[in-house]
Amino acid sequence: MQPPQATIEIPSWLAETMQSPVALSTADDARMQWTIELARRNIHERTGGPFAAAIFEETSGECVAAGVNLVVTAGMSVAHAEAVAIMLAQLGAGSYDLAGNPQRRYSL
Repeated sequence: MQPPQATIEIPSWLAETMQSPVALSTADDARMQWTIELARRNIHERTGGPFAAAIFEETSGECVAAGVNLVVTAGMSVAHAEAVAIMLAQLGAGSYDLAGNPQRRYSL
């Protein structure tokens, strides 16, 4: 018997958005506006609720991961936008500890 697995599929439009490096100003308002646009697109594309979150590298402004609310589409209550963004950032960093590399600092 196979052990149970949980998989959260990222919407294709979000995967496409994140394929090209996204570097924004280090100003919070620019980052927030970009993230709000992701939330709007999530509604427009009918892929989830009106929520989005992004993880930025503090110095460069590079968005290292973005997540949108996938609770209903994934059928999992843990698929909140911030949880999805954190999981994707951890996968990208190759570690569950985003604070483990003092050379890179992140902001949600």
